[in-house]
Amino acid sequence: LAIHGIFVPHEDLDRLDAARHTLGYCPLSAQQFCFPAHIPSWEAARVPWIVGTDCAVSNDAMNVQRELAAVAGVRGYAPSSGDAYATFRATPTRDAATQTDRIRIEALDAARDLLDPASLLSRVWSLPGALHPAVTAGVIEADAEADLIVLDPNHPALWPARDVLRGLAFCDTSSALEGVMVGGDWRVAVGQMHTLLRGSDYADALREANTRLERLLGHL
Repeated sequence: LAIHGIFVPHEDLDRLDAARHTLGYCPLSAQQFCFPAHIPSWEAARVPWIVGTDCAVSNDAMNVQRELAAVAGVRGYAPSSGDAYATFRATPTRDAATQTDRIRIEALDAARDLLDPASLLSRVWSLPGALHPAVTAGVIEADAEADLIVLDPNHPALWPARDVLRGLAFCDTSSALEGVMVGGDWRVAVGQMHTLLRGSDYADALREANTRLERLLGHL
């Protein structure tokens, strides 16, 4: 698993074996550092890739789901930052506008898969779940890792919930979280999430974490 994949020329992509190698993409972090990876070239090379998060290290969130909408936005970088659009801004002629729109359509067609909810969700479910040959994860079947979350489809964060996969790919559903199971054990029983966050155990853990953070910042 190679993370970020920013300075990756075509010759390096050609060396990767789809049966053995996977690239990892953390889009919100890459956007903050002003150098997102070139996902279309990964797609063209048919290299498997998954989505992760750098969390508070650089993008102030520990929410992989938020990264998926950023992945879908990758398509828009090329048209607005290319030479054709720079020419249009300097000389707004019909020909310059037509050339800019041609590049927009090419970018849209080349990365159409990035708008597909099932494809996006596979980057955080099934593909990561298949990384280790000794562990079956990312699927709901016998003998697989029983890591599950339960969401409330009636929560405003998922409204109108007519297309559940699209909602999961493009909404921030953290507030709709109702339960968490890890390894077959309920870490948060269904309906207890909000009670847990208001409880004394969570408050104690938060204070301890803040103390460690303040100590670390002091050292820095």
